[in-house]
Amino acid sequence: MSNELPADLLAEAGQWIAETGQGITPAEYIAQAVHRQMQQDYRAAKEREARRVEAIRTSNPEGFAAGERRAEELVAKYSSQNTV
Repeated sequence: MSNELPADLLAEAGQWIAETGQGITPAEYIAQAVHRQMQQDYRAAKEREARRVEAIRTSNPEGFAAGERRAEELVAKYSSQNTV
């Protein structure tokens, strides 16, 4: 597996950098773009998960509350134990 970026991608990034006057290399530009996309994907996943949890909470409030209480009990139980 090669760690090199495709030449056409580097050329396209280099052209954009030249046109916009950015003071970075094509690889840095691509890294920044990938980082931004990863952040957007992470935010979208968090939002989907929040909607999923809210749908569960809405559909079965008693069961959800019981699950939350059990989770709190387990956290309290295991956080008081020394783990080394």
